[in-house]
Amino acid sequence: MKKAIILIILIIACSVFLYFFQREKQPSVAVLSSGPRTVFLGDKQFSLEIAATRAERERGLSDRKSLCLGCAMLFVFDKKGTYPFWMKGMQFDLDILWVDDTRIMQIDRNISHLAGVAEVRSPKIAVDRVLEINAGESDRLGLKEGDKAIFK
Repeated sequence: MKKAIILIILIIACSVFLYFFQREKQPSVAVLSSGPRTVFLGDKQFSLEIAATRAERERGLSDRKSLCLGCAMLFVFDKKGTYPFWMKGMQFDLDILWVDDTRIMQIDRNISHLAGVAEVRSPKIAVDRVLEINAGESDRLGLKEGDKAIFK
Protein backbone atom coordinates (compact mmCIF):
# COMPACT_ATOMS: atom_id res chain seq x y z
CA MET A 1 0.00 0.00 0.00
CA LYS A 2 2.79 2.47 0.91
CA LYS A 3 4.68 1.63 -2.26
CA ALA A 4 1.58 2.31 -4.34
CA ILE A 5 1.09 5.72 -2.70
CA ILE A 6 4.73 6.64 -3.26
CA LEU A 7 4.48 5.52 -6.89
CA ILE A 8 1.35 7.65 -7.40
CA ILE A 9 3.07 10.69 -5.87
CA LEU A 10 6.09 10.19 -8.13
CA ILE A 11 3.87 9.86 -11.20
CA ILE A 12 2.01 13.07 -10.30
CA ALA A 13 5.29 14.92 -9.66
CA CYS A 14 6.73 13.77 -13.00
CA SER A 15 3.52 14.72 -14.81
CA VAL A 16 3.56 18.21 -13.32
CA PHE A 17 7.24 18.56 -14.21
CA LEU A 18 6.63 17.56 -17.83
CA TYR A 19 3.55 19.76 -18.10
CA PHE A 20 5.39 22.82 -16.78
CA PHE A 21 8.58 22.44 -18.78
CA GLN A 22 7.26 21.12 -22.07
CA ARG A 23 4.42 23.53 -22.78
CA GLU A 24 6.35 26.74 -23.42
CA LYS A 25 9.04 28.10 -25.70
CA GLN A 26 12.24 29.75 -24.59
CA PRO A 27 11.93 33.54 -24.23
CA SER A 28 13.33 35.79 -26.89
CA VAL A 29 16.82 37.23 -26.58
CA ALA A 30 15.24 40.67 -26.10
CA VAL A 31 13.61 39.51 -22.87
CA LEU A 32 16.93 38.22 -21.57
CA SER A 33 19.07 41.22 -22.49
CA SER A 34 16.73 44.15 -22.00
CA GLY A 35 14.36 42.86 -19.34
CA PRO A 36 13.39 44.81 -16.25
CA ARG A 37 15.73 44.98 -13.27
CA THR A 38 13.29 46.40 -10.72
CA VAL A 39 9.58 46.31 -9.99
CA PHE A 40 7.48 48.76 -8.00
CA LEU A 41 4.67 47.20 -5.99
CA GLY A 42 2.75 50.00 -4.38
CA ASP A 43 5.41 52.44 -3.22
CA LYS A 44 8.06 49.78 -2.59
CA GLN A 45 10.83 49.00 -5.08
CA PHE A 46 12.13 45.43 -5.42
CA SER A 47 15.34 44.34 -7.12
CA LEU A 48 14.59 41.57 -9.60
CA GLU A 49 16.31 38.32 -10.25
CA ILE A 50 14.96 37.10 -13.57
CA ALA A 51 14.18 33.48 -14.35
CA ALA A 52 13.68 33.58 -18.11
CA THR A 53 15.17 30.31 -19.33
CA ARG A 54 13.76 26.87 -18.70
CA ALA A 55 16.67 25.97 -16.40
CA GLU A 56 16.31 29.19 -14.40
CA ARG A 57 12.57 28.67 -13.98
CA GLU A 58 13.10 25.06 -12.92
CA ARG A 59 15.61 26.11 -10.26
CA GLY A 60 13.73 29.21 -9.13
CA LEU A 61 14.46 29.90 -5.46
CA SER A 62 14.96 26.23 -4.58
CA ASP A 63 17.68 25.28 -2.10
CA ARG A 64 18.20 28.84 -0.87
CA LYS A 65 17.97 29.77 2.77
CA SER A 66 16.19 33.08 2.09
CA LEU A 67 15.29 35.84 -0.33
CA CYS A 68 16.81 39.20 0.59
CA LEU A 69 14.52 41.96 1.81
CA GLY A 70 13.56 44.14 -1.10
CA CYS A 71 14.23 41.34 -3.59
CA ALA A 72 11.89 39.39 -5.87
CA MET A 73 12.21 36.66 -8.46
CA LEU A 74 10.47 37.32 -11.77
CA PHE A 75 9.51 34.38 -13.98
CA VAL A 76 9.07 35.50 -17.59
CA PHE A 77 7.08 33.57 -20.21
CA ASP A 78 6.82 34.21 -23.96
CA LYS A 79 3.10 33.56 -24.02
CA LYS A 80 0.29 33.73 -21.52
CA GLY A 81 -0.61 30.55 -19.70
CA THR A 82 -1.71 29.07 -16.40
CA TYR A 83 1.75 27.87 -15.45
CA PRO A 84 1.90 25.64 -12.36
CA PHE A 85 4.32 26.38 -9.50
CA TRP A 86 5.32 24.31 -6.50
CA MET A 87 7.59 24.72 -3.47
CA LYS A 88 10.09 22.00 -4.40
CA GLY A 89 13.34 22.42 -2.47
CA MET A 90 12.15 25.62 -0.78
CA GLN A 91 13.41 26.54 2.68
CA PHE A 92 11.25 29.64 3.28
CA ASP A 93 7.67 30.78 2.68
CA LEU A 94 6.56 32.95 -0.24
CA ASP A 95 3.84 35.13 -1.69
CA ILE A 96 3.23 34.47 -5.40
CA LEU A 97 1.89 37.29 -7.57
CA TRP A 98 0.43 36.20 -10.92
CA VAL A 99 0.89 39.12 -13.34
CA ASP A 100 -0.60 39.75 -16.78
CA ASP A 101 1.57 42.40 -18.43
CA THR A 102 1.59 44.90 -15.53
CA ARG A 103 -1.62 43.98 -13.70
CA ILE A 104 -1.63 41.68 -10.65
CA MET A 105 -4.32 39.13 -11.45
CA GLN A 106 -4.02 36.87 -8.40
CA ILE A 107 -2.07 36.76 -5.15
CA ASP A 108 -1.33 33.50 -3.35
CA ARG A 109 -0.28 34.58 0.14
CA ASN A 110 1.96 32.94 2.72
CA ILE A 111 2.62 29.70 0.87
CA SER A 112 4.41 27.33 3.19
CA HIS A 113 7.74 25.95 2.07
CA LEU A 114 6.64 22.68 3.70
CA ALA A 115 4.10 22.16 0.90
CA GLY A 116 6.87 20.90 -1.41
CA VAL A 117 5.66 19.24 -4.59
CA ALA A 118 2.47 18.03 -2.93
CA GLU A 119 0.70 21.35 -3.50
CA VAL A 120 0.77 22.78 -7.01
CA ARG A 121 -0.31 26.41 -7.45
CA SER A 122 -1.65 27.83 -10.70
CA PRO A 123 -3.40 31.08 -11.53
CA LYS A 124 -7.10 31.12 -12.38
CA ILE A 125 -6.37 33.27 -15.45
CA ALA A 126 -3.55 33.15 -18.01
CA VAL A 127 -0.53 35.30 -17.14
CA ASP A 128 2.84 36.03 -18.71
CA ARG A 129 4.81 36.88 -15.55
CA VAL A 130 5.02 35.51 -12.05
CA LEU A 131 6.61 37.33 -9.10
CA GLU A 132 7.79 35.60 -5.96
CA ILE A 133 8.36 37.74 -2.88
CA ASN A 134 8.87 36.99 0.80
CA ALA A 135 5.76 35.71 2.57
CA GLY A 136 3.67 38.44 4.16
CA GLU A 137 5.12 41.18 1.96
CA SER A 138 1.93 41.52 -0.12
CA ASP A 139 -0.09 41.99 3.10
CA ARG A 140 2.41 44.54 4.47
CA LEU A 141 2.11 46.53 1.24
CA GLY A 142 -1.68 46.17 1.10
CA LEU A 143 -1.50 44.63 -2.39
CA LYS A 144 -4.69 43.42 -4.00
CA GLU A 145 -5.76 41.93 -7.31
CA GLY A 146 -5.91 44.61 -9.99
CA ASP A 147 -2.97 46.59 -8.60
CA LYS A 148 -0.13 47.45 -10.96
CA ALA A 149 3.35 46.00 -11.01
CA ILE A 150 5.57 48.65 -12.62
CA PHE A 151 8.64 47.05 -14.22
CA LYS A 152 11.70 49.19 -14.98
